[in-house]
Amino acid sequence: MSDQRDFLITSRELIEVGVCFEGQKTWFPEHGFDLRNFVRNGVLASELEKTEDGIALRAVKLLRERNGF
Repeated sequence: MSDQRDFLITSRELIEVGVCFEGQKTWFPEHGFDLRNFVRNGVLASELEKTEDGIALRAVKLLRERNGF
């Protein structure tokens, strides 16, 4: 992870930065995540970054900026 601060990301936050829930329903299983676990508990930014997927990296960047990290 490029920043030493890790933080939890929720489905609602992804929606707020433009990743719709329908997209999440497809993206998470395709990248080895349990969708139900994500919806219940969120996911660490560092876990999304590990995918090196453009959508995930953009969402983490936007949320990091929004949260002042």
